[in-house]
Amino acid sequence: MTKSENLRVVLIYRPPSSGQNNLTELCEILHAADGKTIFVRDFNIPGIDWENERASDTRGRELLAATLDGGLQQLVNFPTHTKGNTLDLLLTNCPENVLQVSDIGRLGRSDHCIMQIVLDFQPLKANSQEHRYIWSRAKMDNIKSDLANSNWRETMAEKSVDEAWKIFKDTLCDTVERNVPKCGVRTRLKNPWMTREILRLIRKKRRKWRDVKSAASTEEMREYKELEKETAKKIRNAKRKLERDLANGSDKNNRKFARYIKSKTKSHTTVGPLLDKNNKLVTDEKEMADELNAFFSSVFTQEDTINVPEPEAEVIRTSMSPVRFTQNQIRNKIRKLRKDAAAGPDGIKPSLL
Repeated sequence: MTKSENLRVVLIYRPPSSGQNNLTELCEILHAADGKTIFVRDFNIPGIDWENERASDTRGRELLAATLDGGLQQLVNFPTHTKGNTLDLLLTNCPENVLQVSDIGRLGRSDHCIMQIVLDFQPLKANSQEHRYIWSRAKMDNIKSDLANSNWRETMAEKSVDEAWKIFKDTLCDTVERNVPKCGVRTRLKNPWMTREILRLIRKKRRKWRDVKSAASTEEMREYKELEKETAKKIRNAKRKLERDLANGSDKNNRKFARYIKSKTKSHTTVGPLLDKNNKLVTDEKEMADELNAFFSSVFTQEDTINVPEPEAEVIRTSMSPVRFTQNQIRNKIRKLRKDAAAGPDGIKPSLL
């Protein structure tokens, strides 16, 4: 995944002798799956044909129905028990993140196989302290002076385009680092509709709930119910206002609207990781690009490179004139950049240019 996300892995063991209540509760758990969830291990219900979605007994039909109703997929396609039954299952609502499920043998005298599961998933990382530049307090005269005092002709003489660009970028980044103050990035509220007022209400409601649990009086419960109702109303109104503003907003590029829609999408698919011809997992971006390129080139049409027909002679009456870019043209293009736009791959903000 390109971004850190939550993944819930639920280990299941259902005893073979368990009754109907146990199975009913298990099905309720499957129905309640929220977010990216994986249910895995020993369900002990052999009578299900997962490929054709058929079951031979009541227990199997009930589990199969709960799986389909919950939008889950079963990904184990091999026997997991010595008697040839598939008792160990992997049910998930994010099959695109399960790269491989395989049988790697038994452990000791166990009558179940060991399942190896390979996931495309990046765990949540510890929060790193991010900084941003305060351009309103930048010493622009110092930056201009540093760039003007650089002898670009001498420095870039006999350098390739890439080498010259690196010299310019390093010089620019160095003077920015010295002349533009930085500050820590303020943590955004998780939900775009969240306000400080709603956050205070939620905390107040939680404190009141603790009071209700410690002293379960009628008055305390009444106050808690009122707080709960007020909080729910504020959240509902805040969500409606946000969605109304997004629908009627003046953002011509619809960035905020697209970001909000993306946040509501449960499945975020990306390219890779991939498996190469040796069944080895490839995660590096360049290696994945090479792997895709190798596959695409393998299915190209094999042209006859020996008997190549002679092309007809083409008479060029008008040659292409040289392409020239003037300083004024480049300045005009830079002036038309949106100052609030994000930096590109080079990390240089349009506001600096």
